[in-house]
Amino acid sequence: MATENFWKIKKKLTFTDICVEIRRLGSDYHILVSGGECPHVGCTVLAVPRPSLDGSGRMSSTASVLNVTGHKDEEVCRYLAEKVSAGKKTTVVCTGGIHMDGITKEQIADNIKSFEELLGSVNREGMDRLLEFIRKSDFYKAPASTRFHSSCEGGLLYHSLQVYYCLQRKKAEAQVIWADTMQKIDDESLILVALLHDLCKTYYYTVEMRNKKDDSGRWVQVPFYTVNDKVPYGHGEKSVMMIEEYIKLKPVERYAIRWHMGFSEPKELYGTLGEAIKKYPLCLAVHEADVEATYLMESDGE
Repeated sequence: MATENFWKIKKKLTFTDICVEIRRLGSDYHILVSGGECPHVGCTVLAVPRPSLDGSGRMSSTASVLNVTGHKDEEVCRYLAEKVSAGKKTTVVCTGGIHMDGITKEQIADNIKSFEELLGSVNREGMDRLLEFIRKSDFYKAPASTRFHSSCEGGLLYHSLQVYYCLQRKKAEAQVIWADTMQKIDDESLILVALLHDLCKTYYYTVEMRNKKDDSGRWVQVPFYTVNDKVPYGHGEKSVMMIEEYIKLKPVERYAIRWHMGFSEPKELYGTLGEAIKKYPLCLAVHEADVEATYLMESDGE
């Protein structure tokens, strides 16, 4: 649904539907995001455009955030507000909330089946041993984060599949800027870099207890995820190390996994990251897919 000053976009995800309504107010924009099992107002973000502080001349934005206590919708609302504000060079307000109660056992089972079918289709010596390691580890049960996205049992598995679907779609629907690059990447490489980019989060999280008020106002103990990194070897580089204990990666795969965090890396590494992207543009494609999956396709798991 769209008019000159209003757009409504509905997207069906694996576990829920989301709706993004965009309304133009003069030269400014208001964005309303809703979805999940209990749509709500969890966050409002006001973004104002400004020149980037890195001196490159590109546009960026400054955001002011108002959160409802206990809600985590800032990740989605802030991303959309800042992105549109910088892109359109105008003021943007984004409001909304997406709620999911986690991933069911049946959905986890379906995701495991899809994950193993995809990874098993890769003809690489040692793949059987890598799959066996993954099955014995906590990869299928681990969250993707402690609270930012897919912070629930099976979240890491779900996130890895979403990154693959994003990359697959980028290749299938490649526009001019990506057409040549993505067509040069074989399907096996897409599968490997997407499904295994966060293998570093295996044996990374642990469950602890904290006090939280229930619906009646009583304090009860509830579980929550914390980080307990048993192999402190970095992030992307750690995934590469763990994968290559079982299979050999191609250079493009190694680079893409190592740099999948993109510009979330420390600023002092931006120069090296830029050179890696020039050498292997798949680094940027994987980062974009990771961001899209994190902020637009996944919930916080609560």
